[in-house]
Amino acid sequence: MKKLRITVLGSNNIWSIENHYIKYFIEAGHEVNLFANHTLFLEWHQKSVLNKVLFKLLPKFSLSGINKKILDFVKKNPADIILIFKGMEIFPETVKALHQIGSKLINYNPDHPFEFHGIGSGNKFVRGSIPFYHLYLTYSYKIATDVENKYGVKAGVVPFGYEITEELLQNSIKASEINRLCFLGNPDSLRADFLCKLSKKGIPVSVYGLNWKDFFDKDCQIEVHDRVHGQQFWEVLRKYRIQLNLFRSHNTNSHNMRSFEVPAVGGIMLAPKTDEHSIYFETDKEAFYYENFKECLDKCNYILNLSESEANSVRDAAIKRSASSAYTYKDKAHQMLDLMIECLDTV
Repeated sequence: MKKLRITVLGSNNIWSIENHYIKYFIEAGHEVNLFANHTLFLEWHQKSVLNKVLFKLLPKFSLSGINKKILDFVKKNPADIILIFKGMEIFPETVKALHQIGSKLINYNPDHPFEFHGIGSGNKFVRGSIPFYHLYLTYSYKIATDVENKYGVKAGVVPFGYEITEELLQNSIKASEINRLCFLGNPDSLRADFLCKLSKKGIPVSVYGLNWKDFFDKDCQIEVHDRVHGQQFWEVLRKYRIQLNLFRSHNTNSHNMRSFEVPAVGGIMLAPKTDEHSIYFETDKEAFYYENFKECLDKCNYILNLSESEANSVRDAAIKRSASSAYTYKDKAHQMLDLMIECLDTV
């Protein structure tokens, strides 16, 4: 494989998806330089109420310094490829200037690039920059098609993946099973309503995330826990009889991170029925899927009443499928590298 000089514009926070790709780019022998524009923005934004107000009223003024630093960094670190993760802090005119430097300019966006579900999922800078990329990478086949049709930009697909060590897997398997439905993720009103309806139909529900209590009324008999990380994260995904996967709007008819994380640790996933899900995991053998609330409720009752051996059969099949398929972030990094090299070789 050709050795690349790659400049990454994104985040260096511990939870960032960039970390997986940078790790495996370097492992493959490529030179990687990171400019953490997103981290710089978050540090500035969270420093004071004044900064938050200033950004809301004058976003371009607030971000002008970061954009100048991006251009300076790129000029000082020549690269074959400039890889931007999402790019909410980067002006379209900055992206246009990067396009003209001579490097191949590529974006990977783990959210929808022009339909936003919240303040952290995207903005006008993300949408306005799309035409200036040589290649736009997304997790969704539908989004890739929409980008090509709407903007005339070459698009590629790199699905989400998972990253778990054998030690974490084995420790998680040891956790005693809890015969309840679990949802691990942060709240919104749609998710809370769906979970509350399940609870009122007699499904025992536990949730993990930030501020869930603010979203449930007194009639919802739901067990609430704080968010979890590291070993606890994987144990929670594994030990509950059902791991419910609830989509944000931008994941419709596609998948999300939990689509791979839950089966990888042997969790029994109940997720929206989509074309992509049916490709990744076999229905009713490696994962379960639903199309509407009634089907979700029926599947919940079915899974909760599986025997221990039947449940373990699903768990084992999910782990086996995950391990035998190219679903790890190492696999995804090499998939992305192949697409970037193909872009680099395109005149």
